[in-house]
Amino acid sequence: MILDLDQYAEANGNKTKEEILHSLRQDYMTAVRIASLATTELRAKDPELLAYIDQELSYRFDDLGNCFYDCWMGIKNALMNGKRLATAPTTGDFKGALLNLPAIVLGAGPGASIRWDAIKASRGKAVLFICDVMLEPCLARGIIPDYVCSIERVPASFECMEGMDKTGITALLPPVMDSRVADDFDGRVIWCWRGCGLEIWLDHTVPRVDFGRSCGTQGVGAALIAGCNPVYLVGHDLCMDGDKTHCDDAQATTHGTAKNLDADEFHRRIPAKSISGRDVQTIRLWGMFKSDIEHIITMSPGPSVINTGDGLAIVGTSHGELPEIWGNSVSIPVVTRANPGQDPSELIDLMLGDIPKLRERYQEVMTMTTPDHKKLMLSTLANPRTAQAWTEIYASIYVPALVRLYFDNTQHLAMLKRVAKVILCTLDHIEKELHDIKNT
Repeated sequence: MILDLDQYAEANGNKTKEEILHSLRQDYMTAVRIASLATTELRAKDPELLAYIDQELSYRFDDLGNCFYDCWMGIKNALMNGKRLATAPTTGDFKGALLNLPAIVLGAGPGASIRWDAIKASRGKAVLFICDVMLEPCLARGIIPDYVCSIERVPASFECMEGMDKTGITALLPPVMDSRVADDFDGRVIWCWRGCGLEIWLDHTVPRVDFGRSCGTQGVGAALIAGCNPVYLVGHDLCMDGDKTHCDDAQATTHGTAKNLDADEFHRRIPAKSISGRDVQTIRLWGMFKSDIEHIITMSPGPSVINTGDGLAIVGTSHGELPEIWGNSVSIPVVTRANPGQDPSELIDLMLGDIPKLRERYQEVMTMTTPDHKKLMLSTLANPRTAQAWTEIYASIYVPALVRLYFDNTQHLAMLKRVAKVILCTLDHIEKELHDIKNT
């Protein structure tokens, strides 16, 4: 397939490369559409535009899902979050809750190091959103944030904040988070309803939002959803300061970035220019976060977003600093759930009941002599109330197979059997852990 970017821009009324990218991110947001990019040829008269869009669309493949174990971990965590997912507020309830209140969104970049006094001076006068690795240094300085953003489903997200006093602080979490995090905040949680299949399964009536791929970008999205204005970005450098990848005081887990520099494509150092024109270095991962923030700002036009420090320029922001003098005191309202949802843990028995049917069907697929992809359709095998969960678990198995088939459809039968074999090899693991959750 050929995608002519000049024609695409004209059809969508796009004037800048950022507007073109925004439209493309809207058009290529499902697994099938992203997989189709594998055989899409981009064309444009401007070679710089072509290179920019080609690189940015390549990042979309990172949205096709994690490995099977990560996908299952997310579902498992959601099941263990159980009743809280049905009763605690979501970002749908958070919308407009902090209308026109000034906010600081604190990332872990090097630029945060020289702004601690200014952040402390803002307390009571501005809403403070922070990423999880900045809770420890905030508390050490007597700075109590209003909201802590955490995004990764792994145990380290709990461990990096374990044992700290979280009195009065609310966590902003996706449903895939380790349930111990919500427990540690005494249930003071606002669930970030992302644009994922899991959120559709949990409650399709809650508006889904693109929060990006880091707790820093999630904080930006949450502040804008809540209606904060202006929003000050601190520590969102998205580049190194000399040999520093993060603020000196950030929690120790951030040291892994420096250790991984140039170890893989995500951490490959790339030359860039700071806002002032300094020569700096960034990495592909931060480039993805930059694109996420720019997309999030486009999705919430209106509020003024001010980028402090001398990191990379972020389209949609203006450059500035934290005020020396703030206005009136702010009052942070308690956000509640308007419409309770479903407790996903109530569906564990249904999922256990699905497993014998899945085994039988995928064993049948292993004996097929002609390809029939309909036999692998999870929506025809599982209970209607659990099918979306199974789809989320096995998306990372199905989608790579789909990408391969876009390249070579002669692999059809062999690929269907590979998918069936992988699923058969993982069902025992899921069955055991479902029983473990049920008996907890």
